[in-house]
Amino acid sequence: MSNARNKTHKRNIRKKKMAFENTKASFVAGIVVVITILNDAISLLISIPRMVEWMEVAICLLLFYLALGTKKLNHILNRIGVEKFGSFLTVYSVIIFLLEKTLISQMANIELVISLSNEKFQAFIMFLLLGLVGIGGAIYLLLCKYPKDA
Repeated sequence: MSNARNKTHKRNIRKKKMAFENTKASFVAGIVVVITILNDAISLLISIPRMVEWMEVAICLLLFYLALGTKKLNHILNRIGVEKFGSFLTVYSVIIFLLEKTLISQMANIELVISLSNEKFQAFIMFLLLGLVGIGGAIYLLLCKYPKDA
């Protein structure tokens, strides 16, 4: 009886560790999504320099390393809000990606004019609003108070 209980206990500990690693990975993915949404919306208005894009990549890689490669962020990331934040943004990113893929490819040859009748400006406003709604929803999930037993 004791041997079976120990095996079950060790298996449950491994499952919890794996679930926590998945939470950390989805949190990092969520942050990358926030950066991507903002980057894509801004790139409709102006051309973003390569150096800024490389800095974004470096920041994402640093966050990836700190969250998944070290234990420095474990205390901060071991919360249910972080899990919901990452999960929401991971799913939300797929929806935004599909919209951006179809609309931005069509906007490549259109000149930007700041006017409500300009299709590229309309796409910018739409992606900016969708991005802000997604980011706002994710931040709400991150900061929302959850019951201790949930």
